[in-house]
Amino acid sequence: MDLLNEERNYNGIIESIEEITGVSRVNFAYKRTRNHDEVLLRTILIGMCKDEMSWTITKIRDKIGFRNHTTILYALRKIKTWREMPHMYKREINLLKLVKNKYGQKYAEITGNAFS
Repeated sequence: MDLLNEERNYNGIIESIEEITGVSRVNFAYKRTRNHDEVLLRTILIGMCKDEMSWTITKIRDKIGFRNHTTILYALRKIKTWREMPHMYKREINLLKLVKNKYGQKYAEITGNAFS
């Protein structure tokens, strides 16, 4: 994936989250906050970067701007827990599915192809 497409896809993920939740990217992607809802959105952003773009932990860390990789690892473990216990994390799973679907639509617009 070239850098231009990578940037478009990253922005597509962020725009999908913004459109679904109405929360500005400044609040969940670039600001270090511990607000529960914004942390949830940042976790989804991290998961999408890993799942949809196959980024490494280091690349995600560098792009989002964390000082170390432990935040990324924690977020990925959290998503794994959601998937293992969907009955306990219905809200989170549903939000993740909505973002994936919205991103799938954006991805198709960006590239002219649908992803699987």
